[in-house]
Amino acid sequence: MHALTALRARLEPALPVIGTVPAIKPAAAGGGPVAIWATPATTGSPYQRGLIRDFADGVEVAEVPCWGLAEAVERADEAAIDAAVAAAAELTPAEVTTVVLGCTHYELVAERIRAAVQRPGAPALVLHGSAGAVAAQALRRIGSRRSPRPSPAAL
Repeated sequence: MHALTALRARLEPALPVIGTVPAIKPAAAGGGPVAIWATPATTGSPYQRGLIRDFADGVEVAEVPCWGLAEAVERADEAAIDAAVAAAAELTPAEVTTVVLGCTHYELVAERIRAAVQRPGAPALVLHGSAGAVAAQALRRIGSRRSPRPSPAAL
């Protein structure tokens, strides 16, 4: 999110720039406790703290830095992915019922995250990502830039 404003100022309206917002609001609606797995730069940032304040008031939230996970996913480094997931799982409180996947990269390894955090005998862990919302917003923005298509009846 640090570069989003600058990128939008430079590229829009010619090129739509879509930002990613961690799915804190829908995760907190479940009541928690919630863990937000995010890059170290995002964890504890004023941006993320503002989202927690605005959308998770009264819900127990743990911010979990995922050192090296995004980079490991980009490199498809299986051993590094496993190590990063295991390290973040160790930082995740045992009572967490919901995990926000605060980086779209993490959704590519969601089942590994689930397996690492899911506690035996606990209800199924709920994962919330933002890739679907980002894709939907991109399609909306692209669609709003196109000229309207004529209806089939007009052809």
